[in-house]
Amino acid sequence: MARWRRQGDRPADLWSGIRQGAALRDEYEATGNATLLDRSVEILHATAMAARSDAEALVAALGGLGLSLRARARINSGAASGQDLAAAVAAHEEAYRLVPRDSQHRAGNAGNLAGTLRQRWSTAGNIADLDRSLELYREAVATMRPGSAYVADAYTNLANGLSDRFDARGGRRDLDNAVAAALAGVQATPADSR
Repeated sequence: MARWRRQGDRPADLWSGIRQGAALRDEYEATGNATLLDRSVEILHATAMAARSDAEALVAALGGLGLSLRARARINSGAASGQDLAAAVAAHEEAYRLVPRDSQHRAGNAGNLAGTLRQRWSTAGNIADLDRSLELYREAVATMRPGSAYVADAYTNLANGLSDRFDARGGRRDLDNAVAAALAGVQATPADSR
């Protein structure tokens, strides 16, 4: 079983792999070069496998892997896209399961899993994925640390998910809740960012 380690106990190569995988994903986002995204997936997968005894590094590697797989699923089609989304959900599920409830990273992991489930819903149409994503978005909003720079994003994600469910089901309550979440997101946005 992986355990949480003190800062000084962490092997540098694990965190180097996590940073490199994230940097390659960022570079892909800037350039559109899919080879960079494939390399990100390879590095983060290898890092996650090597991090099995370090829970915090494992959560970070799995979270990054899930994000890279989710990005790759957006550019792939057919079976490859479905496989990447399934692997992204699995990576985010494991990261979410491993992160302690009182961790400052809990909200981010809930949001990552929610986003991947919502993307899978948008491609496969399983409403259970959308319903679960809304539960996780609500958790992300509820557990976000006050003053976090991501509070507005968490509310926006919740509003968008509720809007998607309104479009899918037509429930007025979802529309009202989407508007309320969007307004909360605007209120949580720092004044100098509006």
